[in-house]
Amino acid sequence: MKGIIKRSIVFFVLTLIIIAQFSVPAFAADNLDEIEDYTITVNVRQDGTLDIRYDVDWLVLSDKNGSEPVTWVKVGIPNKHVEEVNAITDNIESAKYYLDGGDFVRLDFNRKYFEGDRFQFSFVIHQSYMYQIEDDAIKYGFTAGWFEEIEVKKITIKWNKNWVEESTATEVSSDGKYLIWTATDLPEGEHFETAVRYAKDTFAVDENQQFEERSSSELDAGVVFLIAIVVIVVLIFILFLLDDYGGGFGGGGYHSTTFISSCARSSCACASSCACACACAGGGRAGCSAKDMYTGRTAVNKDSPKEVVNISVFITVLRKMNK
Repeated sequence: MKGIIKRSIVFFVLTLIIIAQFSVPAFAADNLDEIEDYTITVNVRQDGTLDIRYDVDWLVLSDKNGSEPVTWVKVGIPNKHVEEVNAITDNIESAKYYLDGGDFVRLDFNRKYFEGDRFQFSFVIHQSYMYQIEDDAIKYGFTAGWFEEIEVKKITIKWNKNWVEESTATEVSSDGKYLIWTATDLPEGEHFETAVRYAKDTFAVDENQQFEERSSSELDAGVVFLIAIVVIVVLIFILFLLDDYGGGFGGGGYHSTTFISSCARSSCACASSCACACACAGGGRAGCSAKDMYTGRTAVNKDSPKEVVNISVFITVLRKMNK
């Protein structure tokens, strides 16, 4: 009985350590990329839908000794209701809507960008389901940011000022056409909010195409992944308890879980319209989460993801306690 209690205490301590490591954000010193300038320009159509242009100035800080250059990026967009995606700069080979744990535009480049390379890319989308009708007004909220492992040196949001009755903008562009919001040195994971208001009769909007908050029942992909990890370690613990009463793994072999780097997590963790980005190349770059998993025998080495090492150590400790 004392042995079971002891194993239970160690089990929960190790579980907390693993969960904590998944929750700790990356620091700038580990970042592979940096955004020098990030500009979002919004124009409203007569039906209330938006034409949104993204202009990004990107700096590659590291390519991991040439093994992981930037070959494509995914940029978060407000929602799935995107009718058009068009590349503007000629370094983009393809641009398309990309559902990958969230709503994104995937941009594939026609060349590789290595450490020290600084490049720009631009694209435009036609976005629906962006407004809310309330208090005899049409309201828009736009939140940019959530680059989870990329520091943004400067961000600018420009919104066409025609017919705007009220906004949170701090200035107007020199040509008088756009309301302006700016911020500098936006750290990893930060976001930047804007809001504008129009009279209700300004646009021919459809009440059935209003922006809807994400349902609380819709779990973020990262949360689902974390739950899966907890379930896995709980099952492992139960198996070891059964082994103490005659059950076990049969022959002493075990399977650990391998996590393959992928851009599968949405960086858009916002409850309103948002924009964010993740760059992926080779084994994974900034903002790319280690999420996809399969069961198989794993040889742990210095190049293995830390999650694999941690779970392998976790299993090893439980096995030793069970002896």
